[in-house]
Amino acid sequence: MMKKNGLEPIAKEPLKKALMKQLTRYIWNDLEDGDKLPTEKELSDQLQVGRSSIREALRSIEAMGLLEVHRGSGYYVTKKAGNLIRGPIELVLSHDTQPLFEIIEARTIFESALVDKIIQRITDEEIREAEAAVQELKENVDNPEKALAADHLFHKILYESVHNTVIYHIHDLVSQIIKNIPGSYLQSRDYTQDTYYFHDKMLTALKNRDRDGLYEAINEHNTWIYKVFKLDTAEDAAD
Repeated sequence: MMKKNGLEPIAKEPLKKALMKQLTRYIWNDLEDGDKLPTEKELSDQLQVGRSSIREALRSIEAMGLLEVHRGSGYYVTKKAGNLIRGPIELVLSHDTQPLFEIIEARTIFESALVDKIIQRITDEEIREAEAAVQELKENVDNPEKALAADHLFHKILYESVHNTVIYHIHDLVSQIIKNIPGSYLQSRDYTQDTYYFHDKMLTALKNRDRDGLYEAINEHNTWIYKVFKLDTAEDAAD
C-alpha cells in the first residue's frame, strides 16, 4: 500500500511500540507546531489498526507533551522547547529495555560533567533550598516515600541551578526512571539513612563551593546506587 503523509500500515511487531514509533516520527517530520492530527478514524483506516489502539497511542504521546487535546476538535501538535527534548528520549526509554547499569552509568557521566557549571552558577538561595531538601530527607528517614521525594527535590534544585533547559529535561527523565525502579531495599530505613549521608556530603561541597568535593560525592553516590540496585535485584530474583 502506498504511503500517505509518511504513514503506512503497521508492521508485525508489538502494536503499541510500532504505533508510538510511527506516529511520533510523523509528528516530528511532517507536522508543525499547532498542526491538527488526522482524526482517529482516518489514522485507523490508514494504519489498518483498531481505533482503540490509535486512541491509546495518542494518549501516550499526549502524556509525553507532544500533543494537546482541543475538546470537540481533536489532537494538535505542540512542539514546545521542553517537549522537543523529552519526547524522543522518553520514547526510547519507555520502549527499549535499557540495562540498569547503562542508565546509572549515563547519569554518572552526565552529573560529573556538570560539576563545574553547578559550582559556578548555583546561587546562595538555591544552596539554601538544597539545604532545606537535605534537612527534609534527614527528618524523614523513617518515611521512605517522603525521603525519596526530598532526594528528588535536591537533584532538581541542583540541575535547575545550571539554568539550561536541555540539561534539566535529560536529567529529570533519567532521575524519574531510577526513582521508579521497584525494590524492597529502596523502602527501608537503611536506604534512606545512606541516602541522607551522600546528600549531606554533596550539600557540604556545595556550601563550600568545593568543586573536587562535589565531584567525589556525586561519583560516590552513583557508585553506591548501582551497588544497591544490583543487590536488590538479585535478592528479589532469589525470592
